[in-house]
Amino acid sequence: MRTILSIQLILLSLFSLQGQDVNSIVSNLHHQVALFPQEKVYLMTDKGAYVAGEHIWFRAFLTDAMAHRQDIPF
Repeated sequence: MRTILSIQLILLSLFSLQGQDVNSIVSNLHHQVALFPQEKVYLMTDKGAYVAGEHIWFRAFLTDAMAHRQDIPF
């Protein structure tokens, strides 16, 4: 049952992309990224595990999700 549903979903997505050319898909993607830039937050700690009562030292990095760069303007 699951495989039939997966195959139907793949075929439906292939037929829906048939009417669009690659240039319009790429331009729509660039437009969407320009309007809504994606960001990722990475959290780095000094240890893998902690005991109750210990201090947690951490560093957080905000990066651009497309370029994986830290210099995101605020």
